[in-house]
Amino acid sequence: MSEIKTQAIVLSSTDYKDADKKLTLLSVEYGLIYATIKGVKKPKAKLAGASQPFCFAEFLLNKKGEYYTVINASVIESFFEVTNNFDKFIIGTGMLEFCKKTIKQNDPSVDLFVLLLKALRLLETKDANPMAALIRFLIDGLKIIGYNLKLDTCSCCGKKEMLSLGFNYSLEHGGIVCKKCGTINNSYILEPGEQGVIKNISITSIDDIFKLKFSSRENLISVIKILLRQVNLFIGEELTSIKQYL
Repeated sequence: MSEIKTQAIVLSSTDYKDADKKLTLLSVEYGLIYATIKGVKKPKAKLAGASQPFCFAEFLLNKKGEYYTVINASVIESFFEVTNNFDKFIIGTGMLEFCKKTIKQNDPSVDLFVLLLKALRLLETKDANPMAALIRFLIDGLKIIGYNLKLDTCSCCGKKEMLSLGFNYSLEHGGIVCKKCGTINNSYILEPGEQGVIKNISITSIDDIFKLKFSSRENLISVIKILLRQVNLFIGEELTSIKQYL
């Protein structure tokens, strides 16, 4: 039996027994951690805030074998604005789900942890477009886990100059394809507005996504649907929280 202290983000929380919850935590040092937090469903429970999804806290954990119990927790950021806005909550939940399905126990990813924290902080900002934030998050998240989408050259022939005439998207090649290569299998025909979404977001860092303005919600949704199919193809998992929302 031993104690560890770690900063972590609560990815999911499920009821357990009468007053407890089971948490899935994303930790900087340890990757995914599955922990029980006791008594948090009781009125005025001291650690109730640290048992909620999105909560970023420093956790003191008691480790026994592969099992953890939360002894104490100090909340760093609760991301209340994300949980208090329906669109941001659903988009943020999809980000948590992506991390839960791509990170493993004892296999930490500092880059993905930092990306999630940046994305949640972006969602907290007043002017944030949740859908644009999700698109940038998925592009960066896939790159971190080893799937670098090709969004600046044709992913089939490798030529960049042809993209000025427009482009489509290929799941098979994991990126955009010029019109000449656009007849390959699993190629999605993109409208000009959808092309603009991909082009503008792919060249803008997640820190600056809030500066972008979009006139069509439908174009953003179309791009997200394509990226969700790409995620499913690459990792063999669906992000069900987002799929149901769209």
